[in-house]
Amino acid sequence: MKTCATPAILLLAAAALAVEPAPIQLGQAVYRPRCTITRQKLPDGTQRSVQLELYDLTLAKEEPVWVEMRSENPLGCVVYRFVEGSEPRPITAVGMRKPFHGTLAAGRYALAVAADPPADGAYLLSVAHPPQPDGKLEPALPASPADAAAAFRGSFRLGLKPRGLSLGGGFAAVHDGLTAWLCDLEQGVRYRLPAEPGPIRRVAVSPDGWSVMVVSTSGARLLALPDLAPLATFNTEAGIRDAVYAGPRQRLAVLPAKGMVYITSPVKGDLAYLPESEGDALAVDTAGTRLAVRQGEAEVRVFDLGARQLMAQCRWPWSPSALAVHPLMPLVVGAGPAKAGLWSGTDDPTVADLPAAVDAAYGGNGLLAAVDGQGARVVVAEQVTVLEPAFAGSLVAVDPMGTRVAAVTAAGELALWDVSRLAAPQADPVQTAEAAYKQGILSLRNEDYAAAKGLFAQAVEALRQAPPSDDADKYLCLSLLRLSETTGVLKDYAASLEHADAMLAAAAALPDGELKRFCDPLARFRRGEALAGLGRQADAKLAWQDALEHGLSGPPAEDARRQLQAP
Repeated sequence: MKTCATPAILLLAAAALAVEPAPIQLGQAVYRPRCTITRQKLPDGTQRSVQLELYDLTLAKEEPVWVEMRSENPLGCVVYRFVEGSEPRPITAVGMRKPFHGTLAAGRYALAVAADPPADGAYLLSVAHPPQPDGKLEPALPASPADAAAAFRGSFRLGLKPRGLSLGGGFAAVHDGLTAWLCDLEQGVRYRLPAEPGPIRRVAVSPDGWSVMVVSTSGARLLALPDLAPLATFNTEAGIRDAVYAGPRQRLAVLPAKGMVYITSPVKGDLAYLPESEGDALAVDTAGTRLAVRQGEAEVRVFDLGARQLMAQCRWPWSPSALAVHPLMPLVVGAGPAKAGLWSGTDDPTVADLPAAVDAAYGGNGLLAAVDGQGARVVVAEQVTVLEPAFAGSLVAVDPMGTRVAAVTAAGELALWDVSRLAAPQADPVQTAEAAYKQGILSLRNEDYAAAKGLFAQAVEALRQAPPSDDADKYLCLSLLRLSETTGVLKDYAASLEHADAMLAAAAALPDGELKRFCDPLARFRRGEALAGLGRQADAKLAWQDALEHGLSGPPAEDARRQLQAP
């Protein structure tokens, strides 16, 4: 068997065959906020608490199949085939960036999802036919950027008059009000996206790149990426005005045609309402922390999604056709149809004038992109870079990392620029650290550990320049935790131990409270993991015992107890 699974994952997956399976069909995606913890006797004779889930798949005939796995933490999925008269046989294993694309014969299969070590993280599993392209993207004439710091990546003729644009995960999603498409910018093809009945209001790629959403007047439909398997549908009797991704774990903010915004996800029972949020259109920052709701022609309200409460409101001097929310600060840009302005997102109702723009969008690093009939440009730390002075853009989008910008003209020409070499915005150290930490989490979910390590290190470095504060203490401990985890995955155990020690010191300096009770035992647990990686098993067991005595709980505690019981 060609496999990407570790021996531990294979051992756990074999135990999962004793778990009651849930059905999964060809052409279906399932999302879970975490892998179920259960106590099982493993094939090696040990009995412990493990994370296992099992799915049952039956194929009536031989089928071309894609099996895709997305996960926040290291999870594995082993595919077994049941053969009459013999034990189930593992045929392949699937993980992040390691899908199965092949053919499966008729018969019964089991998909065993397992985590080792136990980890509290979401996953998305999909089983589908390979998606069929609707057509090719015809290359348009190349162009050169006006500023060498921004590299022009190319342009395509879409063959439609776009009314919505989103960018992320190597894809651009567009719609013309009647039909939505997903454009694979690397392969140069596009896929038609299914939608609920009615005119289309929005199309969006999720910030983590796990799904794409098509919003029509009768509902919002989520499709898994890259196979476009149906994931979830959200609708109300009165219909929907708008919907946006609102944070991690596939959370959405849905604006019904009547009533207030509600926050939901594909998880059953996940529903919360946002008071005083009736309106006509939504905009959200890339991290899903602040939501702007336009009410009527010019009233805009900004909500804190974490606290689910109103932060500020303002009546604009005109009716902007597009809103963009800053990911680091409470700033809102309004653009179009012939003006642009900046509001502080506070109770100060002043809207400062900006150069005219018909559309604007923020990246996760605070980069602002704008287009008008005279060109495409980006703004970083108040420095304007013109991408193409002759590009008569009507829509613009920035990827969640703030490294690529896409824009389209009213005639349907899409252009793409790499802006990763532009200078990062000069923000408050805590805001810089917060942004780097959140981008690091996105990289972790995509199993890009090298990028995640760099981002978490960037957050720690920024916090060394920050004055003491609750937010600085929180992000320092969290960044050191993730830095220790990431360097451990990269097998740099000495660095992992160093970061765990630094986290323990940072936790010791915290005042007594919830943050200290969370960070202190986790730092001790991470010390044990790093010491084990260095081959210092006796020291590792002392560290794990120390962590348990200091209140370690949840999956890490289960793992620490298992390690202590091992010979």
